[in-house]
Amino acid sequence: QVYNSTLTWSQYGSLCGPRAWRETNMARVQMLCGHLQGHRVTWSGRFKYVRVTEVDNTAETSVDMLPTFLGDWLRCVYGERYPACNSTSSTTGNNELCQLKSLTRHDCHMK
Repeated sequence: QVYNSTLTWSQYGSLCGPRAWRETNMARVQMLCGHLQGHRVTWSGRFKYVRVTEVDNTAETSVDMLPTFLGDWLRCVYGERYPACNSTSSTTGNNELCQLKSLTRHDCHMK
């Protein structure tokens, strides 16, 4: 269940951020802040740095468990074909997809 919350970024930082870790300890803060799971917040601001720690694509994970021929078929049915990668006038997005295509060795991908 999702709750609308009035929690501000500043409040979150003092309750669950590094300031709180220094005042008590990280384990206690994580237990306390676990109660905020499911709260919907609206914050605006700018990020200086982002690091992806985990990516979860349940559909892709499930397809990877299937035999190769079936997984490849499902990727094309529910996903999209990679672009034709022999063109020299590819866009940046297509170039990235072409690099992925050569690494994954699949004809299609699931977003």
